[in-house]
Amino acid sequence: QEDAAWEHAAPAGPPGAWPRKQVRPGRARPQGDGAQAAAANRGSGSAPQAADGPRATQKRSQLRAPVLALRRARGPADAVSAANSARAALLAAEETDEPVDGALLGMAAAQAARLHLPDLLASLLAYAWCRLAQCGGREVAEMGSAAVKLGCQDARFFRFVVQFCGEKPQAFACLRDVALVATALLHRCPSSGSSATPSSSGPEGPAL
Repeated sequence: QEDAAWEHAAPAGPPGAWPRKQVRPGRARPQGDGAQAAAANRGSGSAPQAADGPRATQKRSQLRAPVLALRRARGPADAVSAANSARAALLAAEETDEPVDGALLGMAAAQAARLHLPDLLASLLAYAWCRLAQCGGREVAEMGSAAVKLGCQDARFFRFVVQFCGEKPQAFACLRDVALVATALLHRCPSSGSSATPSSSGPEGPAL
């Protein structure tokens, strides 16, 4: 009733003008921190905003942390735990068909060769052989070079490396990568007249 009486008592504007909305003393709109608090109260029931942007929802590969730990390792003894974690991450990614960044695969292969971790490299190649198309030339070269250094005999992997080189030669951006993959394939097939391993008609396919 007081509000209605006060509005009737408010002075009117000039004839023909729209009536002005009067603000009763003591009820001014909040300014500064008060306005922010009022806005927060009004929006308390709305959906939360993603303050951190895309990073808040981006899922990182489980292989990332073990690979970074391998880079810090000074020798095989320091890399046991990280190597086991990397193998577990690769197995989980293979079971769920989770894509892994090719740069991580190349980095893991380089660290496996540096620290002499053949078991880790075997798990890596078992995951990567059918996914080489998702990698770049450098990653394929690193994996091939590591496979030769550690004496890996995965003919299936090398067969797909040859296929990758034939289908995506433009993936090799520098001569270093070309030299790495060429050296790996030459060591796998030391002579052009004979194969390094006997032919096989099983699931592995013909050896190089």
